[in-house]
Amino acid sequence: MRSFSLLALVLVAGCQSGIYFSDDEGGPFASGSLFQSHADDLSLPYALGTRIALSVHQAPKDLAGWMLVSDTPTVFSVDNQMLDASGNLSATGHALADGSARVRLLDGSGTERHATAVEVRAADTAKFYAHGDLRVLGGAASTMYSEAELADARVLAGGKAVIAVGYFHASERVYGHGLVTAPAIAQLAVDNETSSGLPINEWLFIDAAAPGTFALPITQNGVTLGTLPVTAVADSDVTGLSIAAEPSAGKSDGDKTWLQARASGSDGREVLGVYCDWTLDGAAQTDDNGKPKSGDLYRYRFAKGGPMRTVVATHHGVAATIAVPAKDGFVNDTTYLGCSAAPGSSSPSRDGGWLAFFVVLALAGARSLRRAAVAP
Repeated sequence: MRSFSLLALVLVAGCQSGIYFSDDEGGPFASGSLFQSHADDLSLPYALGTRIALSVHQAPKDLAGWMLVSDTPTVFSVDNQMLDASGNLSATGHALADGSARVRLLDGSGTERHATAVEVRAADTAKFYAHGDLRVLGGAASTMYSEAELADARVLAGGKAVIAVGYFHASERVYGHGLVTAPAIAQLAVDNETSSGLPINEWLFIDAAAPGTFALPITQNGVTLGTLPVTAVADSDVTGLSIAAEPSAGKSDGDKTWLQARASGSDGREVLGVYCDWTLDGAAQTDDNGKPKSGDLYRYRFAKGGPMRTVVATHHGVAATIAVPAKDGFVNDTTYLGCSAAPGSSSPSRDGGWLAFFVVLALAGARSLRRAAVAP
């Protein structure tokens, strides 16, 4: 398993230390804002087949004639160079083959101004994570990541469950999105969506038309990386509900904080895609635009030192209650991937509540644990 110290080995210092590169993945960077002043914010290694948006930072204002190049384009190519109106240079990287390459920033005279090494690895395994559970892990993510990993999934028939897909080469996490396809399965609608700027950017939106059992294989170029057993349950089988809370330790006044309604079936297992109506001190809650909404997530503004208020989630007569120090809040659901990372979006988004999950996927490659049962 790759450690942060090993990550640092893939960096190659350029001639001008102030310049650095970033990408539109949100993995645990080798250095940068999490650990030290900037080297490069790159999520390495890249998964074979992915396309990565690269950006140049802290370069001189006049970049006319500057370009990004790869010294091994058969492994990692760079194209679609663009200089925007503000003088920012960006490009697209393509992970084409296993191996190493050096990405170089050349100025108008061909002089190298910065460079970094990138690694490409072919994914051979995919792991699955419940998106709603990732939202509430918060600061506990580094020790509770197994709570979000799925060996199989129970979903509500007629609901919409959202499951994240992470890629691994052996036990090493590899980064990328837009890599796989999900097959057409009768009675099971599966949409493969992508985001950017998050620690994980590949998503499965699952909607089962009726109760049943399914096997959902995830493939890349005809190779199966993982198969998720899916059981769709009837609404009448949803017998329990609890509310999980993102840890508030370290939160500042006004920070947005997640709650998740966790439904469970008669077997005690969590059922994904169960949406609820929410109240705050008895007042019906809406979405952030004031419109009526049901969902499996609620996001409140933390009131530091404020009084506890009662939040209730209800689904067809099954209810759960929690007391939190909330100023106010709004209803959301797991189809929300981030403020600018809606399904299919390619805009970077470093949405709140994901920072601690940087550690989650790095650790997750070392284990494959069956999901804990959720108490009614």
